[in-house]
Amino acid sequence: MKKFLFLVLALGLIGGDDRGASAQTQDEIVNVFAGAWRVYDFEYVSGGPCTIALTRNTIAEAFEADKAYCGGGLEKVAAWGIDRGQLVLLDQGFQPIARLGGNQNRISGAVSDGRMLILERTKPGDPEPRTPDCLFVGYSQECAVGPDRLPPTIGAGGVARVEVLVNLVARDQPRPDASALTTIERGSCLAVSECRLASDGPWCRSTIQGAEVWTRQHAIRLGEFPVLTYRQGRTGACAQSAQFVRSN
Repeated sequence: MKKFLFLVLALGLIGGDDRGASAQTQDEIVNVFAGAWRVYDFEYVSGGPCTIALTRNTIAEAFEADKAYCGGGLEKVAAWGIDRGQLVLLDQGFQPIARLGGNQNRISGAVSDGRMLILERTKPGDPEPRTPDCLFVGYSQECAVGPDRLPPTIGAGGVARVEVLVNLVARDQPRPDASALTTIERGSCLAVSECRLASDGPWCRSTIQGAEVWTRQHAIRLGEFPVLTYRQGRTGACAQSAQFVRSN
């Protein structure tokens, strides 16, 4: 089995944690990530809320992981470790299932077949996420109804065309703290190839002029009003295809 290295490099996963710069021991790194995590996306759920507990119990050169009600490949998770600055979920043979990065509350990354996986920290009593009763359509006072409230449906061609309703930040991972790559202008068309559900709503992947980006379909305007940032495209609704302008 490949040895999993617990190095200071792994602390790059931890965003906004002031103590991270000085946490250099294996125990400190393990303490950051150990505990209960949850997957909200239905593709990884089987019979109940999919939870993965990253324990401190050693198994060979990794740590045990316990899971419940997980599917979509996550039912094979048996262990975890840190390798080359990423948290790695492992199967019983210690082969990687997913490589993830992020912070102590939310991590994301690709599973072995290329699908995106989002894990979020959980604690007892956390409420189930729900779509707000009124999800405003962009900057309007109109509430989204029917299919507009749902994530885009990926068609037979592997993409869904969506109409961007706000000036939308595109990031390199489906996390609010991930690096911002560009801002997509309101009125643009965006081709979506994958959507994953998180506690803050759907995040969808697109490729813009060769660059892969993730955008959040639900946002909060003025710190209070839930907003739908894009919806399934309608004939003639989009002014132009989204352009990639690298952020400084």
